[in-house]
Amino acid sequence: MPRLRCGAPPGLKCRAACPVAVRHLCRPHYALAARALAEARRRDDAIQAHTRCARESQRRALELSAPTSTVTRTLLNIDAAACSHHNGDTEQARRRTVTALTALPGDYRTGLVRRRALDLYEAIPAQHHRERAVRALRDVMAS
Repeated sequence: MPRLRCGAPPGLKCRAACPVAVRHLCRPHYALAARALAEARRRDDAIQAHTRCARESQRRALELSAPTSTVTRTLLNIDAAACSHHNGDTEQARRRTVTALTALPGDYRTGLVRRRALDLYEAIPAQHHRERAVRALRDVMAS
């Protein structure tokens, strides 16, 4: 049986436009998809390693900071929330940030604290900004 130019047997159509169907791709497209997937996994592993290290540092800093260091502790909690967001758990990130900000008196929700919370809010894709949970974060930052 003759093979197609891309190396796939006759009757098998290359579905390069569908990344979910990787095993059904022709040989050249499968190789490209497999390399891209391996690279994405390596990047994800590196991000996970960095956020694990950051979480450990944040945990240790929280242990060492005085309970009265409210701004420092709030910043550490917002940074931990940013790690959660980078790991794909935006809901937990939003909850942690709202909790950290509501525990902080309104007069302290300025400067760096506001900037870090705003950075996290802006990192959330715009299509989610209308969701109730994300609006709650925006409302806490506004108060």
